[in-house]
Amino acid sequence: MRKKKVAIALLLTTLVLMSLKTGVFGQQSASHGVGLCMAGVKVMAEGGRDYQSILTYYYTGTQITSWNTNVNIRVGVHSDPTAITVTGTAPFTVAADNGSLGGNANDSCTVRWTGSGYEVSLSNGSIGSSTNSVRIDPGSATLKVNGWNSWDGSSRQVRGIIEVRFITDSKKAVDNNRLWAINEVNLEEYVAGILEEPDTWPMEGLKVLAVAARTYALNKISTGGKHSPSFHLCATGCCQQYIGVWNGPNHRIAQQQTAGQVVTYNGSPIVAAYSGSCGGATRTNESVWGETPLSYLRSVVCPCGQTPPGDIYGRVISRITGGAIPGTCVRVGDKIMPTIPSGEFRFTGIPVGTHTVYYDAPGYQGQTQVIEVKSRATMNCPTCILYPPTGEIRGRVVNQAWQTIPGTCIRINSSLMPTNPGGEFRFTRVHDGIYTVYYDAPGYQGQTQVIEVRNGAPTQCPTCVLSTLGEIRGRVVNQAWQTIPGTCIRINNSLMPTNPGGEFRFTRVHDGIYTVYYDAPGYQGQTQVIEVKAGSVTVCPTVIMSP
Repeated sequence: MRKKKVAIALLLTTLVLMSLKTGVFGQQSASHGVGLCMAGVKVMAEGGRDYQSILTYYYTGTQITSWNTNVNIRVGVHSDPTAITVTGTAPFTVAADNGSLGGNANDSCTVRWTGSGYEVSLSNGSIGSSTNSVRIDPGSATLKVNGWNSWDGSSRQVRGIIEVRFITDSKKAVDNNRLWAINEVNLEEYVAGILEEPDTWPMEGLKVLAVAARTYALNKISTGGKHSPSFHLCATGCCQQYIGVWNGPNHRIAQQQTAGQVVTYNGSPIVAAYSGSCGGATRTNESVWGETPLSYLRSVVCPCGQTPPGDIYGRVISRITGGAIPGTCVRVGDKIMPTIPSGEFRFTGIPVGTHTVYYDAPGYQGQTQVIEVKSRATMNCPTCILYPPTGEIRGRVVNQAWQTIPGTCIRINSSLMPTNPGGEFRFTRVHDGIYTVYYDAPGYQGQTQVIEVRNGAPTQCPTCVLSTLGEIRGRVVNQAWQTIPGTCIRINNSLMPTNPGGEFRFTRVHDGIYTVYYDAPGYQGQTQVIEVKAGSVTVCPTVIMSP
């Protein structure tokens, strides 16, 4: 975990932190200097050293060992107090108490915590509930985790199962009393999704990272960690920077060419600590964390101290005025400074490597730039143009009688709010862009609207008119017009038997055309096609079943 040395909250009033590459995992900060020094790994790899010798150099007295890595790891990738939504890229299944629900490509599944169990709703209208955690299985495809966003704002994708669980028993207090999306994925696939260094790194260095990441994960699987018992690791620099499925060909090659290889000491996977830099010599674990000395985390001389740092220079201007924005807060790593009256800034003594520059000015939307720093060189950032302040999205929800619907759940990305007694809602601090607004009220059919926010202006949604949910009813008899109780009736993934009077009733049915399937032992199965309109009650013609 990168230790914040400044009041980050003041700096990041409008800036949303995206997946920051920390170059560190475990219980360390980027400057702790224990174990692998990634700046030194890069120097060694570029100098021709192979990954095995680099690993055993930094981890004293260890061996590279073949290990069974055909195991799954559980990674907490995203959390929310009330709801988790995932979207399928192909057909997927959801395990709930009332049976398996099915979704197709681009369908979404939302799981909500009720305080005593889970409510499951799919965008295709299927609903369910569960007293246990909910497991969503994409098969060989992927799932998008809404709210767990990449740098471009798109939802990150994962292979393997997403389990949605409300956690109360984590060793880490901040995990608790929240819904978590936990990715249960094969260990090797997890290693391929680790992004601690850029894909342009030397291949032997990426192999070092792959083996270290695999080793650290195996250690946590076997010994537990700060997030146990619900999951082994989180997806941030607090543990390892996991971003799911991504297009990093060299990372994938490094994972494949080192598959099954781990660093061991006395026959067990080690705590594979590493940091971004160490200043010329790594440190022992007890000197940093005050814990029992580990024989493989000893101090060694590191070549990172042989590479002189560089500088970063840039300028910030306003998209509104075209002029400089003095006093803009600029951050690189743990270094922070304001721009001078001309809008310029200069950071000196920045380590060689890739860095993210963060810009934040009151009344403007935050931005980031990625810059590669070279030794003894001043690297010029492209002029940073900051855009107008954030805007708002407002709206109102009514039913078909134009009566307000207070308490309607409104969602934009991962933000949720209920409508007020007047059926109104208001999202503030919204950046420019195109958004989908989701509307959901008990007893009504969900709706969506696509809204664009421009130039930080308030955006009014068209009044959302929600339609009530309908019903499908019917009755089953034999050729003697005797009722057939217990006939199995199926609509989509919902099943029910007829009652003693041979009747059935499906409630909370969305508008649409449905096929009703009838099946009774000793009788020929039948189907009917039924249309539900405007939340009405639709009565199926009486079904007469033949032996």
